[in-house]
Amino acid sequence: PRPALRALSELTERLLAAVAAEGSCEAFENAETAGLLSERYKDVLRELQLGESPHSFEKAQKLLDNLEYDGCHNLGALPAAARSALEAALPLCQALCDAQTA
Repeated sequence: PRPALRALSELTERLLAAVAAEGSCEAFENAETAGLLSERYKDVLRELQLGESPHSFEKAQKLLDNLEYDGCHNLGALPAAARSALEAALPLCQALCDAQTA
């Protein structure tokens, strides 16, 4: 699980870096700013702790919630590099959450 959590963290960092570098292509849902979007992910990444804690899998669900929300509501507003990272992170995060509940 640790390599998968690390890969998920790296993809999320790529998403954040793209948003920081390029901003948004259009307005985010509910007038959210790029800074607030980034903070949502940074908070979850801090909690995820890269698999060092036995509760890391539990935090993957919070990350999945963010990825699904942005995939549904903000995908068009994300720069291409951020969309690519989100689209790669989403199935990995779904698989980790599915493994947790299995």
